[in-house]
Amino acid sequence: MSDDKRIEQIRARVAASASPLPWYVVPNQRVDESALVSCPQGFGDVTTWLAAGDAELIANAPTDLQWLLGELHRLQAVAAAARQWAAEFSRAPDPDYYAACEIELYEAVQRLDGKEPGA
Repeated sequence: MSDDKRIEQIRARVAASASPLPWYVVPNQRVDESALVSCPQGFGDVTTWLAAGDAELIANAPTDLQWLLGELHRLQAVAAAARQWAAEFSRAPDPDYYAACEIELYEAVQRLDGKEPGA
């Protein structure tokens, strides 16, 4: 399976999540280092007790995945800008043109990072 296909499958699973966010962890008051994952609506509480670390991982998975997919999208855009810059530079390796391409790439990355170029 290609990386792009797998990323799209993950994105679809995150979008189709049946339970509303946020999910949360309910610590077990009787057994140290165990907990359950709960959602505010939908299926209600999970009835199987988990190791506390597993419960934290599961409870945070939806928001962690959303953040990671956003970061992946941003980094893919940065890589595309870098590839475009490299292609432009390889066509005309004039030092002045190189400097202009370098500035353009820097500004593109600044915009992708949500910053105003030159600020």
